[in-house]
Amino acid sequence: MVCVGEERATTRSVGWCRESPAGGGPVAGIAAGLEQLECLQARICVVVGGDMPFAAPAVPTLVAALTAGAGLDAVLAADPDGRPQPLLAATAARRCGPRSHANRAGPGSWASSTPRAGDRLDHG
Repeated sequence: MVCVGEERATTRSVGWCRESPAGGGPVAGIAAGLEQLECLQARICVVVGGDMPFAAPAVPTLVAALTAGAGLDAVLAADPDGRPQPLLAATAARRCGPRSHANRAGPGSWASSTPRAGDRLDHG
């Protein structure tokens, strides 16, 4: 597990990293976390927004849906109105784009290749 942000006490062992610039927002935070996960050779990336204290029960469901669906690229949670929540999602690490370029914006970067809310993700 990798946490992005200012290091603080936790109840379990986690790795920490910091986005650049510090406080740079969700995209910078996700990019920093992906870079750290790449070092760990993770197969699945789960994103949980830091302001979602009650999101933990959704994580196993998201991961199970991703792994059960052959060829699925990502599974996003939805709010009660059905709107996709990209900051509560499980994504196949292979779909996270060229993570070696995660800190650069533009064509070929993680930010430009990652599915966005509302994008249709093909199953094959």
